[in-house]
Amino acid sequence: MNVKFYLNTPDASKSAIFLYLTFDSLRLRLSSGMSIDPITWDEKNQKVKKTYTNSLIINTKLTEIKAKAEEVFAQGKFLKTVDLKTFIHESLKEYLSGKKPKRTTRTLEEHINDFISLRKKDPRFSSSTVSIYSATLVKLKEFSKAKRINLSFDSIDNVFYTEFCDYLIKIGLRNNSVGKYVKILKVMLKTFYDMGITKNDNFRKFKVWKNEAVTVALNEEEILKLEMLDVSESINMQQAKSLFLSLCYSGLRYNDLVTLKQENINYKDKTISLVTEKTRTHIVIPLHKKLEYWLNELFKLPPITASNTMINKRIKTLAKKADITDLIETINYKGKKTEKESYPKWELCSSHTGRRSYITNLLRRGALPEFIMMTTSHKDRSSFQRYVRLSQNEAAKSLKNIWDEE
Repeated sequence: MNVKFYLNTPDASKSAIFLYLTFDSLRLRLSSGMSIDPITWDEKNQKVKKTYTNSLIINTKLTEIKAKAEEVFAQGKFLKTVDLKTFIHESLKEYLSGKKPKRTTRTLEEHINDFISLRKKDPRFSSSTVSIYSATLVKLKEFSKAKRINLSFDSIDNVFYTEFCDYLIKIGLRNNSVGKYVKILKVMLKTFYDMGITKNDNFRKFKVWKNEAVTVALNEEEILKLEMLDVSESINMQQAKSLFLSLCYSGLRYNDLVTLKQENINYKDKTISLVTEKTRTHIVIPLHKKLEYWLNELFKLPPITASNTMINKRIKTLAKKADITDLIETINYKGKKTEKESYPKWELCSSHTGRRSYITNLLRRGALPEFIMMTTSHKDRSSFQRYVRLSQNEAAKSLKNIWDEE
């Protein structure tokens, strides 16, 4: 949108200041409600000259009007208003008249549905990200039903935050899951605030809970056990095995691997080239022998139609059959309570274990973190480090070997 100000009658002794809007091949003229002596008007900078007595007051108001016009335009776009010109005209006319804006008749839930629908159509948002938005709305609706309350923008305050977090804990969620839903809710509410849909900014005070989660990576010996596993009796298990081993040897995210095509693979240069779904980053991965073998095995099989959740269950079954049973101690945080539990390693395996295994095993082999990050699309070391699963003993042994080389 382009917003300009001009004098309606520049040759008269006094002229009204009009704003002229152009957007989507449309034009709109509105009076600002202010008039000045044309001699005081700075046409080039579209404001009143500083020498004029009331210049500061008028120029401040013009800045506010321009900001409001841009806000209303963005809001109309967000709501996919059918008659955008009328929507902007009526909204600005009401604003310039000094009347209090009418309260929106659309509910918080309806706005969240709009938010999700728009992101489903936006290629910048992955399907997994959209599913988290949808899951957050489900949790809000469940909370609203359990508490027998109607959620509105005005009801989003510290009391809501406390009760929502308590509810999520009571239904069995851990702190990290609670934090995930609060984080997504804050993203939504900030969007609505920025769009001018609500003036309630209590969400800024909401704390996102986060505790370090216990996750695992498989070492090369454990991966070899999976390679040797006979699953010829089941197409589903063959798919899960070939997919998981391809993840272990490529470091790709699940969604990037299941959408990988033959044209992404350069068999001559032995590379895989693609743009990642989550970060929209172009990466190049080496097509080494084991990766090439397991990708070919995967391509021989029917396309994967099972959900990621089902694939994760099959990966756990594979890991269990491969006798990957070391006990892993975990600490679960639920509110202020901590629970220590031990699980066999296979229970903690999922498709993302492949990515962690890829990173961890390359580091064990001495690969530079910077080189690995270029193949995993990590932009900073802190996010990359969350995938590293090296023990303190391994770190001490590796450093000792470096000193012993002297």
